[in-house]
Amino acid sequence: MGQQYPLALLVLVLAAPGWAEDTKPARAPRKQAASAPTSAPALPPRGLIVQGVVFEDRNGDGARDANERPVPDMPVSDGVTIRRTGTDGAFEFKLDEAVSGAVFVCTPAGWRASKWFYVIADFDRHAGQTQTGDIGLVRDAAREAERFSFVQVSDTHVTDAANTVETMIDDLNVINRISDSPTFVVATGDLVNRGTRPEELEGYVRATQAARRPYYNVVGNHDYGGTQRQTENYERYLGPRYYSFDVGRYHFIAKDIIAHERKDPPAYERQEKWIEEDIRTNAGNRRIIVFQHYLPRNIELDWWSRFNTAAVFSGHWHGRRERSYKGILDVNSAPLRFGGIDRSPRGFRIIHVDGDKLTCEWRVGQQERRLEIVHPADGAEVDGHQVHLQALAYDTAIRVDKVHYRLEIDDGAGTGPQRVVEGDLAPAGRWMWADNAQIAPGGEAVRGAGRLTVEALAADGSRWTAESKFNVTGRNVVAPKMGEPWRFFHGDIGHRGYVRAGPKPPLSMAWATNVGGTILLASPVIADGRVYVGTGFGESLDDCAVHALDFACGRILWRSPVDSSVQHSLAAWGSNVLAVSQAASLYCFDPDGSRKWVASLARDRDTRWELSFPITDGRVVYAGRCDGFGAYNLEDGKPIWQRPGGNDWWPSIYSGPSLGTRLVYQGGPFARALDPASGDVVWSRADTVISTVAVVPAVVEAGEQGDRLYVFRNEKTLMCLDGRSGETIWTAHREPSAAVASAPAADAPLGNETGTPAVGEHVVCIGGGQVNWPGEPQGSAAMHGFDKQTGRLLWRHAVDRGVVSSIPYQRGEATITSSPVIVGDVVYFGANDGWLRALDLNTGEPLWQYRLGVPIASTIAVTGNTIVVAAWDGTVYAFTGQTGTAK
Repeated sequence: MGQQYPLALLVLVLAAPGWAEDTKPARAPRKQAASAPTSAPALPPRGLIVQGVVFEDRNGDGARDANERPVPDMPVSDGVTIRRTGTDGAFEFKLDEAVSGAVFVCTPAGWRASKWFYVIADFDRHAGQTQTGDIGLVRDAAREAERFSFVQVSDTHVTDAANTVETMIDDLNVINRISDSPTFVVATGDLVNRGTRPEELEGYVRATQAARRPYYNVVGNHDYGGTQRQTENYERYLGPRYYSFDVGRYHFIAKDIIAHERKDPPAYERQEKWIEEDIRTNAGNRRIIVFQHYLPRNIELDWWSRFNTAAVFSGHWHGRRERSYKGILDVNSAPLRFGGIDRSPRGFRIIHVDGDKLTCEWRVGQQERRLEIVHPADGAEVDGHQVHLQALAYDTAIRVDKVHYRLEIDDGAGTGPQRVVEGDLAPAGRWMWADNAQIAPGGEAVRGAGRLTVEALAADGSRWTAESKFNVTGRNVVAPKMGEPWRFFHGDIGHRGYVRAGPKPPLSMAWATNVGGTILLASPVIADGRVYVGTGFGESLDDCAVHALDFACGRILWRSPVDSSVQHSLAAWGSNVLAVSQAASLYCFDPDGSRKWVASLARDRDTRWELSFPITDGRVVYAGRCDGFGAYNLEDGKPIWQRPGGNDWWPSIYSGPSLGTRLVYQGGPFARALDPASGDVVWSRADTVISTVAVVPAVVEAGEQGDRLYVFRNEKTLMCLDGRSGETIWTAHREPSAAVASAPAADAPLGNETGTPAVGEHVVCIGGGQVNWPGEPQGSAAMHGFDKQTGRLLWRHAVDRGVVSSIPYQRGEATITSSPVIVGDVVYFGANDGWLRALDLNTGEPLWQYRLGVPIASTIAVTGNTIVVAAWDGTVYAFTGQTGTAK
């Protein structure tokens, strides 16, 4: 992370597990590291001469043997100039301690370093003298290939605490198993938490020794530290602060982008001159890919556009953002070891290069040989003519090549299965495989006991199996029936998340459709017999789109591309379908998918990371988060007014406006009320939200006495506010136990992760992140029910540990990012543990659940007898049941 975060985020960072100082492991600096830095006062800069030979290391041991010849015409640099070795393979550079700490080879295609591509200067031992060090290279045909892959990891934040080293080793061992055989791994900065502490760099080096593939590092702001140079400690352990190498038709440049932010103009200017010389002398006609820590700003991409630049990969913000600017793919990635601030699952990117084509697949961490039957689940009842089959088959490292199924039906006569259907499931996205098995084509419905066995065949030759048992009946699944439209996130313009009548559990799956890409918080909306949903980047910008599905059967009617991920809900009104992209474009489509207009939510500012959703009253569209927030004409998208209210440079707040009684309410790094006609601020409170909350619009319950708002407070609990004044009506609380009945009521902690509240007739529901709840042996996350009039906690229902880690700085936690929806006396919600649940609204007792196996961060949509929900893997589901009403 960078220097601009708010106090709340700093507190979170410092309090996060593994970030505090812990027992210091024994020092084990890498073999080639110079003597460790000391805390002594800085001395005047020193100089030395580095001499060596670039040689062909035939046995790959890093040491030059008598029969290993020198390599001529090899580009070698000290970060200031680039020289080529002569016939003897020799190089010599005079280094100034204030300028450079390493000499390195700009490795050309077809070669790689046997150990290290650099020599680290040791000024403590060789100041004023000559230091010798050879660089061994080996020939590698894979580095001349047109097709190859590489892995990007980022923001590992290793400390000197043993658990951070161990978890990084675990993650690198997963990367070691990758069946795609990546050519190299690159870590794009914030490798350690404090580069001023050599112990942390030692721990990081110890962890990276587990990597079995060439491993490159990029310096981040957390990695800075030293006395003579701001990257001195980094260079002592990890080599040059910037460098280049080639693979196939690509020239890779690792850049120290921090030098610009740290106000070190001489270092930054030297680097830019060096990059220009490197491109001129080493790149040739190759396409350029840049690795750096900070997201590139537009002015930087303008600079890179002068060259043949294909992409820039970055980290820093602990989130995922992808866009294209002047033909350059701009890719920002979430952390390897723990969840992203924007709730991205922890993991890494594997970038597949095929000529000029780049695909950037996100591999979700902690998934090993996952095989689950999603439908038909154990105990389910299915149709006797056709059975929808769906299985989850996924491994973080190993690609699944095939999923075979065998479906057996036994009528109980004792003669064995009467019907057997076998075949292969078809891939439905990266996680799911599906097919429809005809068990009574054109004939009478089959009845009996069903058993489904699936077997996954993986790229490494391994096989995994799973089985489910269910009942085959003559009854058809209840068909979806439309009721009132669900036009916005949480249903209406106030986002109350409540309907009086709707499907009662138990529910049955009516259809499932994978639309591609990923779906985090982009909840579906329903209107005019269609389900609309937005998707985000899965492997390329082609995945970013708005989709329309037939409500009755889930068939995709159309998809319209947008410029970047749609990270939150759409809005559907009349003949308009509205979407906001991550790159801050507001789109309006016709019901047939034709684009009507596009408006800019201050898109020209390169500090945009837009995560909001739009709403409309049928005349005006309200959209945006901070920069660019405003009112836009529904007819043509032209702005009516804009009211900036903060910095959008935070990949953390998924928020949008709410409409109340003659006021528009905005959530973000504040809660405030504005005049809908002018945008003038009526009142504003900065104590209601923090930057690490996932979904925080102000939920509006309109009433004769004025609006009541339900918002999230800094101290991680729920508040009810008067919409006219912003004053507090109540704060959610729990009563003391009987043992301490005389004690005052205490706040009900919801944790750092919370969705939007749903407001019923008498109960307000909201989910939460993992907290240490009183009386529980370990932390848990839960759905909560509060009394709507007083804020008193009525019940709490805990959920399981997540199938992925998606909470900032956490690993293996439980959480609920999905917002609840109240249907009569039932509350529905999804969770990070892969379960879709229904609870009794008044007691919190479980009524029904269905396992999808992937994170459910989006919020359900309800109409008629149907709920529609979207999961992380891009699959949209419809579940139906008998309708009921609130008591």
